[in-house]
Amino acid sequence: MFWRITTKLARPFVRLWLVTANEGWARLPRPTGSPHASAPGEDPLRILLVGNGAAVGYGVLLHELALAGRLAVQLATVFDRGVFVDVVPDGGMTARRCLDELSQRNLFRYDAIVTTIGVNEALGLMSTAEWASAVELIAQRPAPIYMVAIPPMQAIREFPWLVRVLADRHARILNNLTADACERHHSATFVPFAPRNNADRARYRSWQTYDAWAKLIVPWTYERMFSRPDRIRSLASADEGRRQRALDELGILDTPREARFDRILTATQELFGAFGAMLGFIDRDRQWFKSAAGFETPEIIRSSAFCDITIRSTDVLVIENTLTDPIFRLNPFVTGDPNVRFYAGYAIEAPGGERIGALCIIDTEPRKFSSADSSLLRELALEVQNEVWATRLDSVG
Repeated sequence: MFWRITTKLARPFVRLWLVTANEGWARLPRPTGSPHASAPGEDPLRILLVGNGAAVGYGVLLHELALAGRLAVQLATVFDRGVFVDVVPDGGMTARRCLDELSQRNLFRYDAIVTTIGVNEALGLMSTAEWASAVELIAQRPAPIYMVAIPPMQAIREFPWLVRVLADRHARILNNLTADACERHHSATFVPFAPRNNADRARYRSWQTYDAWAKLIVPWTYERMFSRPDRIRSLASADEGRRQRALDELGILDTPREARFDRILTATQELFGAFGAMLGFIDRDRQWFKSAAGFETPEIIRSSAFCDITIRSTDVLVIENTLTDPIFRLNPFVTGDPNVRFYAGYAIEAPGGERIGALCIIDTEPRKFSSADSSLLRELALEVQNEVWATRLDSVG
């Protein structure tokens, strides 16, 4: 009761102080270039970082030196793959604004979403009911999401003592509500975040600080990011509708075969020594083939299409032995002609990021598929994707 009354009485004064404090934050250096960061490597992961505070990059001038860049480096080290990080930095970001941002994006194009929100709500002593409602909806997003905890407010020495005490207690309450929301949703993970005091002076943070923060976040992604249930997800109806609209707008369905696609498909079959190579697009209830080498059929029903699973994944989907795979062993193309025993496919995207089809290879014998093979298939798929996008530009022109 004491804290409830104190918080209620202090809220208008704290929010008035925040107006002045925010002016100070606005004068700090921060990255102003393209909101992206990357680490080199094969078969890159795609990460979306959304938030205030840590995500903004106060104190450095490049996103490569801020949290986005340090996450890219740390993730590349852990997963031994390249990493692309898109960042949405907003010093005024709230949970509601974060939810709006995620609702406007095609989240299926990302392997993971990382949020760093809550500092503004903790400092503003936001209503706990409003926070709980927002984080519950964020945790329901149809993609693996990692919600980083609000850091301890007591460590921010630039804030007045009373503000630190009240905000720190409020942050712990909000963090508990976030953790509860993540517990209720399999795709959401609560990431505790309590960095040590560092040598940075005032609000000028160094790249070493962001690197240390990234090291606290990355281990939480390792166990869950690529578990099978998360990699092969069902398509929510809203995302399926957007995906279908993107495919229709390309105007490629039911068009004649073209030499530019046939050339790539023939090369794909020969490079892998595969029984067949196909470029298929997932329509409403069918998979339609724009081009194929070694497996000649105009279309198949969607429920039997391996590529319908491929478009639910950001990785190269590899089934080295279909007879031992619980998802595919009863597929009619496994139990009957052409007796598929191996499959590998990589999704083709529309310009907006919607996964509309796949480049794939099949074989009639089980086989191994190396990381180098996966990288080659991905490069061939991106070459096909460029041609698909060129089709759209030609039709617009």
